[in-house]
Amino acid sequence: MATHYTLILGTKNWSSWSLRPYLAMRATGAAFDEIVVPLRRDTSSPEIRKYSPTGRVPVLRIEEGGETTTVFDSLAICETLAERHPQAGLWPADWRARALARSYAA
Repeated sequence: MATHYTLILGTKNWSSWSLRPYLAMRATGAAFDEIVVPLRRDTSSPEIRKYSPTGRVPVLRIEEGGETTTVFDSLAICETLAERHPQAGLWPADWRARALARSYAA
């Protein structure tokens, strides 16, 4: 069963919240589609609402087995990617280092 990822982001050079899951997605090595919604425009909010239940970016859509799961919030996206791609080593193995890394990410 093939998995298809779509990552919806704001302008990465303005939004570190969008940049974080983008870098995590790249680190997994998984193929993904990227949709960038330009921020700070009159059309930004309506465009984001097409993809996001919260009206904010980033959003990760995971299509698998005929179902789509929508994950929003940078940390939730990174945690999901870390679970689905443990070989990527997105979080340190040591629990103390992992806790600190999560604190920085949040």
